[in-house]
Amino acid sequence: MKLFFRLCLIFFFVFSVSGCAAILIGSGVVGGMAISADTVQSYVDRNFDSLWKISVSVLEKMGSISEKNKHAGLIKAVVEKSNITIKLEKVTRKTTRLKISARKTYKLLPNINLATKVNNRIVKETSKGWF
Repeated sequence: MKLFFRLCLIFFFVFSVSGCAAILIGSGVVGGMAISADTVQSYVDRNFDSLWKISVSVLEKMGSISEKNKHAGLIKAVVEKSNITIKLEKVTRKTTRLKISARKTYKLLPNINLATKVNNRIVKETSKGWF
C-alpha cells in the first residue's frame, strides 16, 4: 500500500510540474510557481521594492503600462494584445508574492501562456542581480 501511495505521489508531482521551468530551475524563486486558469503565482526571493522595479522594467520592454500603483502593489499593462495584471504582495522582508494574470479578447479568454512568459522573464531578471 505504501508503494502504491508513493507511486501515485510521484506520478502526480511529475505531471504537475511538467513544462514548468521555474520549478525545475528555481533560481530566485522561493516556492516555485502555481498556476490557475489565468493566473501564475510565484514567491520570489526579493524585497518588494526590488521586485517592483524589475516588474515595471520587464513590462515596459514587453508592452505598454497603463496603470501603476506601488502602494497597492498593482501594475496593469497591455502585452501582445492581452491585458496583464501584476499584483505584488510583501510576504516577508526578503520575499514577495508575484501574481500575474493575462486575459485576451475583451478580457474574456485567459492567456496562461503569456502570464507564464511574463513570470519567467521577471524571475530571470531577479537572478541577474541588477536591482
